[in-house]
Amino acid sequence: MLDLLQELGSLSPQALATIAALAGAIGAIIAAVITAIISKLIVTPFLGARDRQDKETEWRKHAIELTKLDLERKLKTRSPTDTNPIRPSILDFLANYRDLQELGDKSPKALYAKIKSDRVRAPNAVPPRGASETGGSGVEVSTPSSSQSNRVRREQSERVSADPLSDDQAASSARKLAKDVRPDPNEKTTAEGGRKPTEMKSSQAVRIMSEKELSQVLSEEIGPLASDLLLIPQEGAEVSRLPFDWVKAREYYSEYCPRGGGNDCPDGEFALDCTHFVGHGLSKSKIIVNLPSATCTNGVCIRVAELAAAFKNSVAKYSNVKKISDLKETREGDFCFVTSWFGLSKDHVMVLAGTIYQSGGRVWGHTNPRCAEQVDLTGESLAVYRIE
Repeated sequence: MLDLLQELGSLSPQALATIAALAGAIGAIIAAVITAIISKLIVTPFLGARDRQDKETEWRKHAIELTKLDLERKLKTRSPTDTNPIRPSILDFLANYRDLQELGDKSPKALYAKIKSDRVRAPNAVPPRGASETGGSGVEVSTPSSSQSNRVRREQSERVSADPLSDDQAASSARKLAKDVRPDPNEKTTAEGGRKPTEMKSSQAVRIMSEKELSQVLSEEIGPLASDLLLIPQEGAEVSRLPFDWVKAREYYSEYCPRGGGNDCPDGEFALDCTHFVGHGLSKSKIIVNLPSATCTNGVCIRVAELAAAFKNSVAKYSNVKKISDLKETREGDFCFVTSWFGLSKDHVMVLAGTIYQSGGRVWGHTNPRCAEQVDLTGESLAVYRIE
């Protein structure tokens, strides 16, 4: 050590400065390498796992909604005289969930080609009368009479295989779905296979939920976030009235409501787009949700329960936001949430195109597109808000 110090003492100041600079550079490089290693071994896997978990949650929600739509379509096209069992919705859920998972690894084009070639059977592949066949999932499908052959061909074109899932949460979602969407065997249907308007669900007229009921639903859906969400001006100004322009919003809803109409947004139209569509109409008055957990590229809230909570909390914040408590008071421009459908069906949030009556009314909406057209709300529980 003494020899090293003596050698250093014999060096010129310029040489010592050079050595010091080299030592500092080497130290910086070593620190950067250590940081990169720690990030690679610890931070990156953690962030990747969290991102995967978030995707799984969204996939499960979308799979449930798609399955609900599939079941509704089956019930509407089912003959009232048909006694053949409907393919279990749990299988549709698992198939939809599997396809959404694969979308995380494949391009939409590649997944479409795979489903079309591997999982969709030719419509004319009808077995002989009296025979039966088993699909990829092991579900036996009985061959119907000739009067039902068209329906059978449609049913045979559906995906019938589903990969087993080890995910406990997926299994839990599937059990919930199987319970929620199981059709009532005693339910009467119309000639087209749909439910008669006067006999839907509990045979009750449409009603508006109380504040307590809505608070409970929102708390169950989004937890503590339900009390923090709020509609706010996009520029963040503190105001007592929201700067809402119904004329601009109405123009937007009328222009973009048709099927495939998209949105004024780089994301276009999502597969489940009702909240995205309504939120963009609000954004034309530069109104957004303050703390959404998910948004489109333009920063518009895309989750229905969060938009409902934002409206609910805004009643106490702004003088021109109010909750409508009587159906007779509803009118064009009101925002209508069908709370009993959260996460399970097509028209979660709509914009009214007129008064809501006991069986329903005209609305603008996406997912199941409505352009100021009638929607049946018999037996549903609503939350309706207005920005004056």
